Amino acid sequence: GPGPGPGPEGLEGLDRHDAFALFKTSGGARTNARLLEAKAAQRAARADCKAAADEVNALTDHIREESELLEAKRSARRAADEVVARAVGKGAGVAAGDEVIDEEEYAHVKNVKDLKAHYRASKEAHAEAAERVARATEQVDALRKELLQAFDEWYGAGTLDVFRPEEPPVPAGADKLDNEEAFALLERERIASASPHSVAFVNAGKSLKMRGKALRAA
Repeated sequence: GPGPGPGPEGLEGLDRHDAFALFKTSGGARTNARLLEAKAAQRAARADCKAAADEVNALTDHIREESELLEAKRSARRAADEVVARAVGKGAGVAAGDEVIDEEEYAHVKNVKDLKAHYRASKEAHAEAAERVARATEQVDALRKELLQAFDEWYGAGTLDVFRPEEPPVPAGADKLDNEEAFALLERERIASASPHSVAFVNAGKSLKMRGKALRAA
């Protein structure tokens, strides 16, 4: 990554990346803690959503399999009823209202009914989890933007006076990738207005690529 550079007054020796890490444990600690909580809720909602989706898919297969077994049993029983009807001279077989099913066929009927009820409940659980994912994602995006904007304002002010912790810093390593992820987003937003052909834009882009390679190699 790039060297420290001159930096704002009071921040000598810190590049933007290091300054952002420091900001998250002091002036931005409260917002960062809220962001971490929102991201945890987002992960939990996504896990619930995936679990519900997996269950819906599994139930779909079970319903199909059980329905096929029921249909095979029903067809065999009706064919046997036809044979009996012809043997006794009725010819037309057994009317639907006069059909008598055995325990095995009844078990298949009941299984299909129970599986369909379970399927409907799982579909509702999936829809509810998907809504929670959407809400959590919206909150994560809003808090990340709030944190980055606060950092940009602080870094632009260039003084350590604003480093008065709002609350105890978030424990080191609570979310190790957040520094890299959020800082990369901040850098992209910061250089977005620059000309794609400008030296600043090209150098910033190279810097981000180098930082990404370093992280992947770590």
